[in-house]
Amino acid sequence: MVKQKKQEDECSCEECDETCEHEHSGPEHANHKQNEMLELNLLDMQIRQLEQQAVMIEQQIIDQQNLIKDLEELKKAKKGQSLLFPFSREIFVEGKIESPDVLVNVGSKTLVKKSIDETKKLVEKQKGRLLKTNEELHREIQRIMTRIMELEKKLNA
Repeated sequence: MVKQKKQEDECSCEECDETCEHEHSGPEHANHKQNEMLELNLLDMQIRQLEQQAVMIEQQIIDQQNLIKDLEELKKAKKGQSLLFPFSREIFVEGKIESPDVLVNVGSKTLVKKSIDETKKLVEKQKGRLLKTNEELHREIQRIMTRIMELEKKLNA
């Protein structure tokens, strides 16, 4: 009996698992469960935010892939050829190819003339960074999901 009492005093909920044979009760245990519930709710919110970010990044990756395809099509165009250029999603402007180069916004509304191949490399590099960020997001989501499962297991035990 004394030995079991000592075991109860030494035990903290974080050290316990399903094989724990003694009772957890009292304000300390209730407070610990509240903290775990709070952590669970915060992790759930964090997962939703990360998933939203992942969706946005995945859309940017698709946009980069489409841009690479469009650059390949533009590369096939001949000087003087008339094309439609998107002004917005639903509005296009007709224009003629005057040069095999494109103007690229490099920041602060500064445009730099680059070849289609140079531009394609730049877009592929940006796409690579997006893919890496997306992988990191998914790893973080997986890490949080693992912690959520651990907490749910503890709370439902």
